[in-house]
Amino acid sequence: MRNVKTVTSAFYFTVFLFGIISVAHAEKMQTTGSLSAGTLALGLEFQAGLITGTPLELGLHEMVGLKGGFDLYARQGIQLRDDRTVYLGAGIKWTILTSNRQRPGVALLAGGHYWIDHWAGADGTIIFDYPIGRVTPLVGLDAKLDLPDSGAELRMGLLAIIRISVVTNISWFIEGEIGITGEPKSTFISTGPKITI
Repeated sequence: MRNVKTVTSAFYFTVFLFGIISVAHAEKMQTTGSLSAGTLALGLEFQAGLITGTPLELGLHEMVGLKGGFDLYARQGIQLRDDRTVYLGAGIKWTILTSNRQRPGVALLAGGHYWIDHWAGADGTIIFDYPIGRVTPLVGLDAKLDLPDSGAELRMGLLAIIRISVVTNISWFIEGEIGITGEPKSTFISTGPKITI
């Protein structure tokens, strides 16, 4: 039990530090449901950019449940190309409405990101989901405000996500985004497992 408290405390501290630096690609590996207070979820994501030639990226995700439908999350990523650009991010998710058989779920995510040696930015996402057995389809709208030296740039995209419950506490995510504003438009596909502890 002591090890769990130590890991949870270290996670809170990490999210706090990332939150001070900036505040994650907000949409990755999320559903509208919230974790129980103190529950930890870990994810591994492989992402490929489409159309714009965005390089391949490998990402790690951590999330911890708070009370009242809130979760803290953090993400670290590295682009798999010659310069190995590193990404850090953190944020908070608020479950506004939990899905059930009569209605979809709704959640808001707000946070930020920092590309080391490049720029920082803020993220905001709204997602809707409706579980159908072991499969949960999600749709959403994602917004990123990047702040490079050349000035602010708003990027928005439409999200489509499928979460497949493999076994208890293990899910597989498949996610895509089609950019609708910003140059270059953020268009990608990603996939990977998520484990809840």
